[in-house]
Amino acid sequence: MIRTTARACVKKKITATNYDEISGDGTPASPFVICNAAQFASIGKDPTSWDSSFSIADDITFSSYDGSTAAKTLEPIGIYDDATPANNAPFTGNFDG
Repeated sequence: MIRTTARACVKKKITATNYDEISGDGTPASPFVICNAAQFASIGKDPTSWDSSFSIADDITFSSYDGSTAAKTLEPIGIYDDATPANNAPFTGNFDG
């Protein structure tokens, strides 16, 4: 799919604990717009968002996420546990990016 309109990185708080400032409401019609690596990283840390819609606004640089510390490690978006299927928590949302 070729995107013909750019998504803006308008800033607003979603909650006090989840996400850096981010635009959109997480629906398919108004996805959360991811503008930087910190916002992307927050998806993996918040399983309650794994049924939401996301869109990447522009190229993102992940050079600061080198795995050297917990804060610099990207978490998986969704969990698959073959040994214990009851622990599965898949990403069921939409991701345009």
